[in-house]
Amino acid sequence: MRSGRNIVLRLFASKRIRYSVAVITFLFLLFMIVVIRNFILLSPDKLYREAYIPFAVSTMNGNYQRTSDSLEINYEQGAYTKIIQLTKQRRPFVDKEHFLIGLSYLQLHDYSKAIVHLREVCNHSNRFSNDGQFYLSLSYLMNQDYDDAIQLMQNIYDSKTSSYQNRFSENYIHKVKLLKWK
Repeated sequence: MRSGRNIVLRLFASKRIRYSVAVITFLFLLFMIVVIRNFILLSPDKLYREAYIPFAVSTMNGNYQRTSDSLEINYEQGAYTKIIQLTKQRRPFVDKEHFLIGLSYLQLHDYSKAIVHLREVCNHSNRFSNDGQFYLSLSYLMNQDYDDAIQLMQNIYDSKTSSYQNRFSENYIHKVKLLKWK
């Protein structure tokens, strides 16, 4: 009678182990499906929309006169093409002009030209360099220059003084690194 009971206990224990292994395998497969799905759905556009905040011209502090053809007014009105047309004949640009031209190209999805102008803003310290770094990193992202985007995003994230520090997290930067694998 004891041997019959031992057999039943062994069968019950082995069934319990099989079910446990089956549940663990199911949970692992479910986890892998979620990870693969997230990887497949990952895109520069999605990450851009997650981090992007529109620039408000009202945050530009300075002692300059606004005129009817002012770049600031055109930017506020969303006349990005007009900004580019107005500045085609102007050279050299001041930091404010480089910044607004770069933002205009970013809005028009011409990322390589946005990079040129925003990089000029970031090359030296000025009142637009903080904003310029943020929008330059997003331009790099959309232009699929992931190494440059990662480096700049990491600098912003590590900076104690950047007003955009909260726009990037370790997880966000990790997602950008994953884009390099696509």
